[in-house]
Amino acid sequence: MIMPFPRPSLASPITRRQLIGGLAAGAALSLMPRLGWGADPSAGGGSLQWCWSGGISDGAASVVGCLPGIERVALEIRDAGGQRRVQALAPQPTEHGIVRFALSGLQADTVYSYFFHDGRQAVAGGLFRTFPLVGQPANFRIACASCNRQGNNPVFQAIAHQNPLFFLHMGDLHYRDIRQNEPQRYRDAYAAVVGDPAQMRLYRSRGIAYMWDDHDYGPNDSGHDSPSREAAHTAYRQCAPHYPLEIPAESPERAAPIGQAFSVGRVRFILTDLRSEHSHQAGAHMGELQKKWFFTQLLEARQNHGLVVWMSSIPYISSRGRDNWNGGAVERREIANFIKRHEIPICILAGDAHMVAIDDGSNADYADGGGAPIPVFQAASLGAGPSFKGGPYNIGARPGRQQFGIMDVEDDGQTIRVSWSARDGSDGIGDAVVTDRDNDTPIQHQFIIG
Repeated sequence: MIMPFPRPSLASPITRRQLIGGLAAGAALSLMPRLGWGADPSAGGGSLQWCWSGGISDGAASVVGCLPGIERVALEIRDAGGQRRVQALAPQPTEHGIVRFALSGLQADTVYSYFFHDGRQAVAGGLFRTFPLVGQPANFRIACASCNRQGNNPVFQAIAHQNPLFFLHMGDLHYRDIRQNEPQRYRDAYAAVVGDPAQMRLYRSRGIAYMWDDHDYGPNDSGHDSPSREAAHTAYRQCAPHYPLEIPAESPERAAPIGQAFSVGRVRFILTDLRSEHSHQAGAHMGELQKKWFFTQLLEARQNHGLVVWMSSIPYISSRGRDNWNGGAVERREIANFIKRHEIPICILAGDAHMVAIDDGSNADYADGGGAPIPVFQAASLGAGPSFKGGPYNIGARPGRQQFGIMDVEDDGQTIRVSWSARDGSDGIGDAVVTDRDNDTPIQHQFIIG
């Protein structure tokens, strides 16, 4: 059951002291084979062009980096005391210098730093924090947003300042609108974004979960027939630190959707790919096999978790247009009926629209006869120009750039309290809550699951 919480009082952000406090537990790590390289990490970048981490769980993580011209690369994990805990040798780097490390045996709820070794020197990479134990109550904060534009944008500094457990990027990582079926164009785009000085400090200071939308998948409003589809899939699998990709392909001619899911405590996050099969069937965006996977995820989460957070890269509340859930209205109704029938405790985080907006579910009930009101939080734009899409949103809405969302979760084991707030990141701090464009009331909302 979802109930509005009457007195907005946002959960406190995780402090730096709390982040570091759990590091001593790292002694329980399972060690991987050591390579014997003992060089101290240097502060310089060396041959490292870019890196980021993701695919994080309570005991595992993925790190991807680009070190052109290096034949043998290892990754070292250290705790705050500088003790080596894991060393792993990566597979042979790609011809483009991209290396991917899959780490396991990590301690839950622990901060790790990672370093790249080329046999001569160690180069500092970044930090990530593993998640709290799956299935156990946990309090945590995440940040979410979409729609990048590069440049000296303080919003990324503001997101880092808010100290989220991870950053959920909900699409349009870039606006290159690539039409050519050439993976190198996508690799260049990843390098430009992840290596951008304004964004680098965010991506190298915590883990990321990332799902594409149209502009970083292909041309504007692109879908299953994008001319650059295969190149986008190839580059994503090379460059993005993603979770396991378990959805089968609909056809041998099209790569499988990159939908993925993961857990933080008793909260299940489901990221759906709404581009790979977008409009292949009239009135649908997921495709049959991804929808089947999605429904299975919902049912399993209903049994084992207290809340589902569905990330939709396009607006859910919409009655006009095609490049939103109005264009997938048949599928949206089927999903809403499924949620209603199985009483799934769910909320939606959404991107694409260049605005922040919240609805408590009053305008987001698409089940036959009602009965599936879903709270919705639109969080954007990081840098793209303002736009208003969909709605209405009864808590408030404001188009704009340098905006992002904060989601605080407080779980006592019986109930889960969720606090949403739209933030202004133009000052590099992000403490200010954005207000509604019409009446200047703060765009924030709380609800309780339980």
